[in-house]
Amino acid sequence: MAFERLKLKRVYASHYGDNLASSRVLEKLGFHREGCRQAHFMKNDQFHDQMIWGLLIEDWSAQKAQKGKEE
Repeated sequence: MAFERLKLKRVYASHYGDNLASSRVLEKLGFHREGCRQAHFMKNDQFHDQMIWGLLIEDWSAQKAQKGKEE
């Protein structure tokens, strides 16, 4: 929807650095890790890292084409 209907060039997501399940989900969706904002969030009086992920339309299109070949 983001690429086809909204005509976006890029989408991004972020999560707490210690949330490995979110990392796995984003990887499976084709996102690439772009970076880490160290000590970006405060939660329960502790600082936490923020992981930044991005997906470009070109990568999404290639991934979609590859899935079509496999089916």
